[in-house]
Amino acid sequence: MKQHALRFAALCLSIVAACGPMSVTPNDAAIDGAISDGANPDAVSADSAVVDDASPLADASTTWDVAPLPPGDPITAPMEQWTWVPFTDALCGNGSPTGIAVNLTNRSTKVFVYMMGGGACWDFATCYGLRTAANLDTGYGSANFNNDRRQFDSAGIFNRADMTNPFRDASYVFIPYCTGDVHAGNRVTAYDESAPMQMTHHVGAPNVAAFLRRLVPTFPMVDKVWLTGSSAGGVGATLNWPRFQAAFPRARVDLLNDAGQLVDANPGRVREWRRAWALAVPPDCPECATTLSGYINWMHRTMTPAHRSGLMATLQDQTLVGFFTVTAANFETATRQLLMRSYDGQMNRQYFVMPGRMHTYWGNWQTIMAGNGTTVKSWITAWANDEAGWRNVGP
Repeated sequence: MKQHALRFAALCLSIVAACGPMSVTPNDAAIDGAISDGANPDAVSADSAVVDDASPLADASTTWDVAPLPPGDPITAPMEQWTWVPFTDALCGNGSPTGIAVNLTNRSTKVFVYMMGGGACWDFATCYGLRTAANLDTGYGSANFNNDRRQFDSAGIFNRADMTNPFRDASYVFIPYCTGDVHAGNRVTAYDESAPMQMTHHVGAPNVAAFLRRLVPTFPMVDKVWLTGSSAGGVGATLNWPRFQAAFPRARVDLLNDAGQLVDANPGRVREWRRAWALAVPPDCPECATTLSGYINWMHRTMTPAHRSGLMATLQDQTLVGFFTVTAANFETATRQLLMRSYDGQMNRQYFVMPGRMHTYWGNWQTIMAGNGTTVKSWITAWANDEAGWRNVGP
């Protein structure tokens, strides 16, 4: 079995599944959160025994609750250097504790949050056979982060010396990924093919809640939060967007999803994810129980019009095509439908979409250019700075 190949170019991760290597262009390998293109739905079993679930429903979802928990202790760390912050109440898939990394500053009252990607898994075959989720059974701690930060400078997302970086004066928060559930699960599951039985902690949502308990008192004066992530981290940022806004009610939380479009390409696969992870369904979003696009449509309805929501995607993203197990043509159709239904004609919802199979933009955000001459960096800058000229690009 080929092992996950970790390349961190501004938090970059590229996964090679056991079923064979995938073709990766330079841009595809350039950013965190490549979701494996390997799982064959006919070869995997979703049999599992649910051991713990906060609020189990008949459809294997948990109740939707974004109310912030009572605040914990603020994080203290040296200014403008990365610090790993361990948490005893946040766990990886193997049950080991994890944490977050912060780079604090007093330059502004703005915060830039990046959610790491790295695949996903939903049964024994994907979690422990194909190993399509990064760090699930190895955990993620300070040593992992210290190794990964060697590549930060290659993309410049956290480069304070770059005067053209719209985030240079913000405090930075890096949320690692080791739960295999796009940062959104709320279930501990025993996958019964294992020997001895593997206890898999799909607890991305409780982890985020634990992180917010300490981030809220750390940034008492925050007025702007940029929430983003790549691939699985882009999905996680989207699904946790209301939770961040509830935690920071005096700030405006804007979303930027990199290569994690919530398309309705394979309902059967979505049912597998819901069963394995216990994805929560908002009580006033019936479409969220059966579709992924329902979540983004519901968020766009419920978040105030001032919020900005951006999506960076490609029409036939080779990694997501494999993740959903559909043809490239069907994935393109689903992506175009998402753009038409959720973004077209909306002033504060815009996309940067290109043709092709590339996966993720953040790693090469300073150099990627669309056919009309618009660069990703200029488009992201317009999103971040509330520029009036922020508009859809492509497809």
